[in-house]
Amino acid sequence: ITSSSNLARCISFIGLAENAGLLASQWFENPSSKLKVIGVTGTNGKTSITTWLSNLLGEPNRAAVMGTLGNGFQGQLVQTGYTTPQAPTVQSELNRLLKEG
Repeated sequence: ITSSSNLARCISFIGLAENAGLLASQWFENPSSKLKVIGVTGTNGKTSITTWLSNLLGEPNRAAVMGTLGNGFQGQLVQTGYTTPQAPTVQSELNRLLKEG
């Protein structure tokens, strides 16, 4: 680490990949700790199940989804172009959804 304020600061982090989720969560102030989160896994039917759950849980609360069709609240999904986001993206999206209510 350099002490000059004009130079970029770099550190070596052993095990970064294994700790990316924890680091990203802390960076975004642990958004999942302020939300009720349901994970759906499997080969088939994830989009159908998450759509059904968000509709079931949606009113009077707001329920968002993160998946193949996009991230966000029903009728307002933001297309992402990926099906399996990296840990920093998950935490960033959870933080955005938390702020959107």
